[in-house]
Amino acid sequence: LIGGAVRFGLNIVNDNYPQIGDLFSGFTNYLRWLGLFWLLIAIVLVIEIPLLIYSVTYSLSHALTTGRDITAEPIYWLLAIPTMIVVAAVTLRFAFAYPLVAEGYGVLDAMRVSNQMVTGRGWYTFLVMLLLYLIYVAGALALIVGILFTIPVAFTIYGCYYNAVKAEAGVG
Repeated sequence: LIGGAVRFGLNIVNDNYPQIGDLFSGFTNYLRWLGLFWLLIAIVLVIEIPLLIYSVTYSLSHALTTGRDITAEPIYWLLAIPTMIVVAAVTLRFAFAYPLVAEGYGVLDAMRVSNQMVTGRGWYTFLVMLLLYLIYVAGALALIVGILFTIPVAFTIYGCYYNAVKAEAGVG
């Protein structure tokens, strides 16, 4: 459904007469969407492996004997905070991969072009994505009903930003 939601949002922003059926249009390129999703998950997992290994080994060896929670240990945070920063920085490079796949790009091409589009716009892209996250959280805090209003707003902001960066970067 992610693909359909991205397509729906782009159709709203581009005045292409969005329809409810657009939400299910992601199933036409299902393997592409699935490939992008799992590739992004794999990238995040590879970055997080050192923290995962430490967490598991520490939990089994030290935390069980002392009864202390792993998050109470300073070494955990010395690994966790840089890991979160790296994950955010790397995944931000692929912020536009989903709309690029919606426009017909292959998975690797979408990731490559997204990386090019974000180059030189990293902090601004980070702030826009942070704003979208805060909008989603606000919708969730409004007893979930707010999501019905915040998701269309967030997708519209995302689509407008995507179109602006795409035009500025000269992407097809």
